[in-house]
Amino acid sequence: MRSLLLLLVLGAFPARAAQVALEWDDNSANETGFRLERRSGTSAWTALANLPANTVRHTDTGLPRRGEFGYRIVAFNATGESAPSNLLELGSQLYVQETAAATVAAARQYSGRIVILAALTARPGRGLAFEARTDAAGAFAGTATELVATGAAAERFTVSGRFVAGRLVGTLRGAGAEVYLDTGPAVAAGPSEDYAGYHRAAMLGTGQGVLHAIAFPNGRCRLLGADRDGNLLDQAWVALSPSGQITRSPAADTTLALTFNPSAGSVSAVLSGRFGTEAEFAGVFDEAPVTSRLVNLSVRATAGTGTEVLIAGFAVSGGPAKSLLLRGIGPALGPFGVPGALADPVLSLFSGNTRLATNDDWGTPAGTGIAAAATAVGAFALANGSRDAALLQNVAPGTYSTHVAGKAAAPGAALIEIYDHSGSAASRLVNLSALTRVDSPLVVGFAIQGNGPRRLLIRAVGPALATFGVVGTLPDPSLQVYRGDTPFLRSEDWEGVPVAAAAAASGAFPLPAGSRDAALLVTLAPGTYSAVVNDRGLGRGVALVEVYDVP
Repeated sequence: MRSLLLLLVLGAFPARAAQVALEWDDNSANETGFRLERRSGTSAWTALANLPANTVRHTDTGLPRRGEFGYRIVAFNATGESAPSNLLELGSQLYVQETAAATVAAARQYSGRIVILAALTARPGRGLAFEARTDAAGAFAGTATELVATGAAAERFTVSGRFVAGRLVGTLRGAGAEVYLDTGPAVAAGPSEDYAGYHRAAMLGTGQGVLHAIAFPNGRCRLLGADRDGNLLDQAWVALSPSGQITRSPAADTTLALTFNPSAGSVSAVLSGRFGTEAEFAGVFDEAPVTSRLVNLSVRATAGTGTEVLIAGFAVSGGPAKSLLLRGIGPALGPFGVPGALADPVLSLFSGNTRLATNDDWGTPAGTGIAAAATAVGAFALANGSRDAALLQNVAPGTYSTHVAGKAAAPGAALIEIYDHSGSAASRLVNLSALTRVDSPLVVGFAIQGNGPRRLLIRAVGPALATFGVVGTLPDPSLQVYRGDTPFLRSEDWEGVPVAAAAAASGAFPLPAGSRDAALLVTLAPGTYSAVVNDRGLGRGVALVEVYDVP
């Protein structure tokens, strides 16, 4: 019997008790089972679970929020046992080291993440935020660039270390300073234990702003933040209120108010100035599982027959098959004041060139559960007997397109809607696109649901379509994003390395440098939004509108 097994951490989700999901490579050929063993610190090994042959994963539940544990696995059969696998060491602890050289706060998490926030005495007015993953032995290494004030030169530091019997040892090394770390865990109980842990909140809207906070059970919290341009916003020790709130003035006439909400699994902050709210931040609490996802995508434009068929593409990420509610709305737009609605839409779902399903009138065939599904996802009701079209469809991960065509010759206004009906974040809607002629403002709607913000790339592509042979493109697209009925973001010409990098990460084709296509890279809190596309010079033409969930 042969057993060479590598244990990997897939995730860790703390509440009052934590759990870790473990996975390993099964290299044994004739085992009858596995024994998963665990120890606390350096104590004796105990059997955690006896598992059937060919098992490759197990979840250990009920771990304390703070502690260190080791895991290994043994294969066995009637003739004996294999040698134990490699040792996987995990921990969840908070650390602080305050010396004449530096102030350092650190958080180790069961997921394997290590976060270090540091301020070096030799480099005043600067802060360092380092994040990495530990290996199976609890070691880590990487680099971090300083957060500095506007106009200052930032230095890159190399950071390395490991956890030895629960202690954090390591170095922060830059050209102008070096700090050695050697500290044990902070006290694991105190009046603020409910709020203790590492919290990260991204600035909503555009920009690179982020708040890092490591809260300790004794009520102290180390705060480090960057502004919209990625410059140092604030760093300090701050005090937590009994209700998990922090109020601080990082500069004259400004107030930063943070709130930790462990029951909701969220952290939020507002930066206010002399003229009102300057920035908002949102994130998830400690290692709470991120549940936020796109749950609704929609496109409203003119649809007809032939070349005027309205086509919207979408993609579903990896995971199990997802139940989607798809609707092609025409007559039901009338009560909402939309003029010239498409009289009799036909909805079809395609995978590539293969038609998977089609529907003419949503009420036929009967008993498809369309009305109940619409209620479940919060879609407006369709009138009984209306000629709007709908499908309730299970789709595997992949790329799809929905087509809405008119049965009559006359085109009209139509709405394509795509709803996540599964209620599961295991597979997600990650992309919506619509290619259509823009003769009036083109509206793309989307909704985010869950406990934290999502990073999205939104693009209105006109001139760049010419490289794909599209003629008559929209000359100079403008893109405006609304939150509810309120406009709050606008783009007229795309630019910037972050936008290009987000496009590459999302699988979007690159835009030519200097083109007049529009794009926004935004962080958005849960809620309902719409992107409106027009032309700056009131020109008309074909445009591609895209919404990507950026990984």
